[in-house]
Amino acid sequence: PTNRVFKMICLPPISNREGCALLTPLASCENGHPYLKKMFDALGGVVECPTNEIMSSMMVPTGLMGTMYGIMKNNRDWLINKG
Repeated sequence: PTNRVFKMICLPPISNREGCALLTPLASCENGHPYLKKMFDALGGVVECPTNEIMSSMMVPTGLMGTMYGIMKNNRDWLINKG
């Protein structure tokens, strides 16, 4: 049944319990899954998206995180080398 299918995306820091996951549909609603929100909260948190369209919009910034971390690493390496 489609009311039992959930879509989730997370960033790598969630493996250290330092990030949050995006989840759709709402797990905390009446028809949601009683354990999903608790599980993701234990891993660092969850942002529940009421619709797939909202989740897709929120996925754009998460896709930019790799680039941001790459720039930060390059800046750090440059500062260390010029130090």
